[in-house]
Amino acid sequence: MIDNEKIKEQADYFGTEDRLCQLMEECGELIQAANKYRRHMNGDATLNAIPLLLKEDMTEEMADVSLLMKEISYLLDIDEEDIANEVEEKLSRTEVLLWND
Repeated sequence: MIDNEKIKEQADYFGTEDRLCQLMEECGELIQAANKYRRHMNGDATLNAIPLLLKEDMTEEMADVSLLMKEISYLLDIDEEDIANEVEEKLSRTEVLLWND
């Protein structure tokens, strides 16, 4: 279970500027992990990693980004419900695009 008090404590300790910089770094690492996974799926023979390691890398980087998003949401006073509403809107928009072709 996620400890929201620890998230707030760490966010306050590091501050907004640090957390934003860290988020950018972690997003870059997630992009790299996703690209490696995609390349493996497309049969790139130069990738020596096995799929389990690639999946573990994706999981780790997704966790890093998720944690930082929670910290920044707290620091910038962005309500989790507002984020959830935006997600729902985007899902609805995409659903319309998918089924109205």
